[in-house]
Amino acid sequence: MIRTLCGPARAVVSIAALLAIGCAACTSAIPGAATTTTTAAPSGIVAVDDRMQRSEEWLADFTQPNRPGCSAAAAVDGEVAWADAAGLADLDAAAPLTTATRFDLFGVSDQFVATAILLLAADGKLALNDPLSAHVPDLPPWADRVTVEHLLHHTSGVPEIWSRIQAAGFLAAHPATQADAMVLIRGVHELNFEPGTFFEGNGSNYLLLAEVVQSASGQSLPDFFRDRLFAPVQLDIDSSAQAAGDIAVNYAEVLGELQPDRSNGLLVNGPGLQYGTPTDLVRWAENYRTGSVGGPALLAAVEHGAVPIGPNPGGPSYGAGIFVRVDGSLEHGGWAPGEFSYFSVSPDRHTTVAIVCNHAGQGQGERMIQGLRQIWFGIP
Repeated sequence: MIRTLCGPARAVVSIAALLAIGCAACTSAIPGAATTTTTAAPSGIVAVDDRMQRSEEWLADFTQPNRPGCSAAAAVDGEVAWADAAGLADLDAAAPLTTATRFDLFGVSDQFVATAILLLAADGKLALNDPLSAHVPDLPPWADRVTVEHLLHHTSGVPEIWSRIQAAGFLAAHPATQADAMVLIRGVHELNFEPGTFFEGNGSNYLLLAEVVQSASGQSLPDFFRDRLFAPVQLDIDSSAQAAGDIAVNYAEVLGELQPDRSNGLLVNGPGLQYGTPTDLVRWAENYRTGSVGGPALLAAVEHGAVPIGPNPGGPSYGAGIFVRVDGSLEHGGWAPGEFSYFSVSPDRHTTVAIVCNHAGQGQGERMIQGLRQIWFGIP
């Protein structure tokens, strides 16, 4: 039986906490779905125009002038139905956020890494039951027991990397690179638990999967993403450290003051270096309905083997880079001191919402998520 863990204390966690898989440590700081029950959708069909107005009012409730802010979008059947942004992208330049402003998409990018793994499995370049050691060299002996599938579903037992990055002295001003993170992982001598026995969401799993993608494909992760994921669906997500243009500065609150934060910006895995907009995210979500990337087999693989994330049978689970709620919707969130992100696909796969903020201190994550889902899905 797979149990649910979070962090070194191995405590059972809530669904809300598990939306923060991309966070520095798995915590309940960024809530997601506060409940696993669903409510009936309102009778009748809400006009898109009405939903647009309600969404604009919703966004205004969570942003303040002259502060970092948020950008959000919704799409129906792949067509963007609403997009808006409020707040500042850069405090020093007083540059406003726009719907074209790109953000480091952080934790919601795990789905891209997972999709890459599933594509490579379909190509015959790897198998989900391959040991990690078959693709990433010079790891401790535990890599023989950890499989690609364990990493994919956060059941590997590999300890959280973010606390080790912080303990090693890496700061926002001097962020860890992918190579730095791998040195720290190679210094891990023991797993938190036997692989396959617990669910423990943490960033180490997908950082290691990024290494697997590069090893199995022979390409850098940015190149693989561009060629196999983004180009086929005409997305302009930039996966390089040289991303330029209208990019939001992330801000963390330090001793009561907002300071620029780029603590995760040099890692090449899902939680880092994926620059895009909420509009990109909701357009990508059309793939969960159409299978444009990977076809029906990939769509089936996303939920195949999903593991429970809580103690109750029949509750929410974690598939390939994304949570599967009991109402059938898909979602993922991410949190860092300087960023909050969230992405969700409706149970019928026709409607998608996404939001990214360049400051995690709004403190109203649960209300933000529930508001968007209520407006566009008719469910909390």
